[in-house]
Amino acid sequence: MPYGWLGDPAMSDCGVMPMTPRVIIVHGIAHARAAAAAATKLDVVVRIRSAPGAAAYAGAGWFMEMIAIVRAEYPNARIESSLDCADAPGYAMAALRRGAGMIRFRGTRTAREKVAQLADAHSAVLDVSRAVPLDLSGISDPERACFGWLGRR
Repeated sequence: MPYGWLGDPAMSDCGVMPMTPRVIIVHGIAHARAAAAAATKLDVVVRIRSAPGAAAYAGAGWFMEMIAIVRAEYPNARIESSLDCADAPGYAMAALRRGAGMIRFRGTRTAREKVAQLADAHSAVLDVSRAVPLDLSGISDPERACFGWLGRR
């Protein structure tokens, strides 16, 4: 579930401009662990996002289980998780039915409106962040990269 304003659930009505968590694109559990470890040590919120279109080739179950494992291993990490469904409404709907709390969807305007309604009905949100993410694909030291990325102000 997304954190409130400035990453703090208690600050949701304070009238301060919200701060979007930094986004890290992961390609497996080692990447997700690196992001969670860095977020824990730096005491910041991180949005762990799957690779583009991962809902189609890895599935919602894989992503949600990976996030559950990482949350159990890093209980103090403040993690938002976002499954990328590309422009496939069927995968977006399947992810929401499986309990995904946040999905990224880039279909047509009409499809986005319908997926947004379905997300709302499932108490989920659409990841519409335009923040430039750190993509860990091909990074030889993901934990170091995550520290650098999340430590920026």
